[in-house]
Amino acid sequence: MEVGLRPEVNTTYGRYVAAQAGSSLQHLIYLDELWTIELEQATGRGRLGEVELVGLQHLAREMERTLDGGRASIESLRELLNGAEDDQVDQAFRSIAQSEGSPGSIREMPSQLDSYEIRSSAIAGCDYMLATALDEAALLRQKVETILEVGEIPPGDLRAAFRCAALIALVGAGTVSLIGLGGPAGLIAAGAISQVGLGALAWMQENCNAQIAAFTFGRRE
Repeated sequence: MEVGLRPEVNTTYGRYVAAQAGSSLQHLIYLDELWTIELEQATGRGRLGEVELVGLQHLAREMERTLDGGRASIESLRELLNGAEDDQVDQAFRSIAQSEGSPGSIREMPSQLDSYEIRSSAIAGCDYMLATALDEAALLRQKVETILEVGEIPPGDLRAAFRCAALIALVGAGTVSLIGLGGPAGLIAAGAISQVGLGALAWMQENCNAQIAAFTFGRRE
C-alpha cells in the first residue's frame, strides 16, 4: 500500500487494491488445487518421476512466494473491507448473484454462511491468513523435504481453515471491487463474478461452514 494512501470503496485505488488481492488469492487457490491433484496422482502411482519431482518443487516455491508476497495485498484488502458498510457489500453481492451468467453457487452463498455477514467473514478470513500464512509456508517446505529426503508422498492441500479463509477473502475481494459501479458491466464484472463464483463454489464443495468458527467473529444479529 502506498504510504499515506488508504484504500476506500468506490475509488480507483480501492478497486485496484481489490483486484490485486483477488488475483493473488485466486492464484494461490489454483496453485493449491494443482499441488493437491499432482500429489494425489503420485500417491496412486506409488512414486514420483524426476520430471514430476522438479515440477512439484517449482510449484511449491511459487506457492510459498504467493503466501509470503501476497500478505501486503491481503492487509490492504482487509483495510478496504473494514471501511465498507455491510449494506454496500450485500448490495454488490446481490448484483453479482443476479447478473446474467452468474453461477448458482453465488446465489446460495449467503445461506451457506448461516448467520455470518459476508463483509465481516471476509475481514476475519484476511486476519486468519495474515496470522497463519508463514505457518502454511513452513508446512509446505516440510512437505517438500519429506518428498526429497524421505521419499514419501505427503497429502496435499493447504490446511482446511486457511483454505476456507482464503476462499471467503476471495469472495470479499470480488464483491467489494464492484461497489459503486452501478451493477455488473464489462470485464471488471466478469472478473468479479469469476472470483466470487470460485470462492462460493469451493466453499460449498469443501464444507467450509465446518471451519468458519475457526476464524470468523462477525455474526448477524
